[in-house]
Amino acid sequence: TATRARSQMAQRVQKIAAHLTQADQAKMSASAKPMITTHVLDTALGKPAAGVPLLLEFLAQGSTWQTISKGVTNDDGRCFTLMDPGQGERMGAQRYRLSFEVETYAKRTGQDIFFPLAQIVFDVKDSAAHYHVPLLLSPYSYSTYRGS
Repeated sequence: TATRARSQMAQRVQKIAAHLTQADQAKMSASAKPMITTHVLDTALGKPAAGVPLLLEFLAQGSTWQTISKGVTNDDGRCFTLMDPGQGERMGAQRYRLSFEVETYAKRTGQDIFFPLAQIVFDVKDSAAHYHVPLLLSPYSYSTYRGS
């Protein structure tokens, strides 16, 4: 019937509109993301590590570490404030170091730890890309990977 056909057409149009809106939002959020972000998960407690102090540096002229910014993980264990959107493209491809003051967090949560400081050194090859550098933390180990 004509009514049924119109209803099906309206549903398809709504789905397409929703998809286009999601795609536009994804493009906008990707362009608004800073080049380097992080997320700290406490695997011993099974939750995000909130309040971890961070330091982001770059290797200047191949010999000296220079501070870009300092930050702290939020209640979800994430930090999006280490770089402004577009700052990574201006800085270019180079070597970066992300330091996590794990001891501060461990004392606050009553945990005994072996590594008071976790440092991750990584190379950015494409300064237009997003680099998410998570830290998985436990009292006697830590690990990382390139996230998305």
